[in-house]
Amino acid sequence: EHYYQVAVDNGAGFSDRSPADEPAQWAEVLAYSTSFKLSSATYDAKSGVLTLSGSGFSTSSGAVHLDKLSLVSGSERLSLDDPAVQWKVDSSSKITLTLNDLAHDIVPDRFSGNEVYVDAQTGWYENTSNRQVAQAFPKVQVKPMAAISHAALDRGAKRLYLYGAGLKHGTVDWNLIAITDGVESVKLNVGSGSTRDRVTTHTDSQIIVTLSQGTLDALAQLVDPLEVVAETGWLYTGSSSSRAHAGADDAPVYVQVSVTRAAFDSNTGTLTLYGSGLLGNELDPAKLVFLLNTKDTNPWSPSKTDPVVAEDDEEIVIPLHPDDAKAFYDRYKNKNVFMNTREGWMTTPSGGGVAPLTDFTVLFSVR
Repeated sequence: EHYYQVAVDNGAGFSDRSPADEPAQWAEVLAYSTSFKLSSATYDAKSGVLTLSGSGFSTSSGAVHLDKLSLVSGSERLSLDDPAVQWKVDSSSKITLTLNDLAHDIVPDRFSGNEVYVDAQTGWYENTSNRQVAQAFPKVQVKPMAAISHAALDRGAKRLYLYGAGLKHGTVDWNLIAITDGVESVKLNVGSGSTRDRVTTHTDSQIIVTLSQGTLDALAQLVDPLEVVAETGWLYTGSSSSRAHAGADDAPVYVQVSVTRAAFDSNTGTLTLYGSGLLGNELDPAKLVFLLNTKDTNPWSPSKTDPVVAEDDEEIVIPLHPDDAKAFYDRYKNKNVFMNTREGWMTTPSGGGVAPLTDFTVLFSVR
């Protein structure tokens, strides 16, 4: 006599297996329902609460199955199936997950920008009174997930550039953002009037602030290297009674220089970069990256050329090592080539970093 373990799959999920040593067993089947919707999600870094908004939830018989829920961003995945997480069905349209200790894993380096989602697999929500379960919602965007990757300070143009992701996810509280050298800090004074700092550009990836003379004078007292520090809540969304706040962040502040074009002299093996703000800065040729196009998977960088210092504010001359010059010319002769830069490609005389150039903005011909 033989017995088989049986499980039933009706598209909504698998039932438990029947016991192996009994000739028959009932299997309770869950009903798949499209009445449960999940439309958006917000995360409040202040409280560590992830709020799921939708419809069809029951406060009396609703249940959340945490093993079906994850936070994802690219290759990052954080399962919410953790003993620290507490869930509550607040209303027919809102479920809150208090993450407690799990909130420490939600940091800008892992989760930021427009590609942060809740992945809700089939069965993530259940109405226990009628055994109905929710369908999958694999890509529910989470906001605010703002982060600052780096900043650049152009003292001559009186501008501070903030770069990052998700910078339009909400309202910026400028009182919570400061520039520091690790000892002293300067808070930005954003507002209207000639004595205040003024936001001139605000996109999802960049904020440009025109600085007042007072802020510039204060920044001049700081010592390189500098950092921008944003306290928890520096960006928020929602009303005052239900705000969701972005988490604390910090990032390096670089000096901003301009490189508008490049030229290579095949007779001398010299590469010259033209721009502004270059005088006295040291360039590391090994951190220049050359590519044929935006999809080039085989970039090239000099490997034997020594660092050089700019002797002019508007150009820097780089005598390539003969081996580098030959490799460069053989590779790119009669072609157009892009020059990108890696972090640390240039430093100021005081040791401060220079902001990497925006990728694929310097294009030149090799003849």
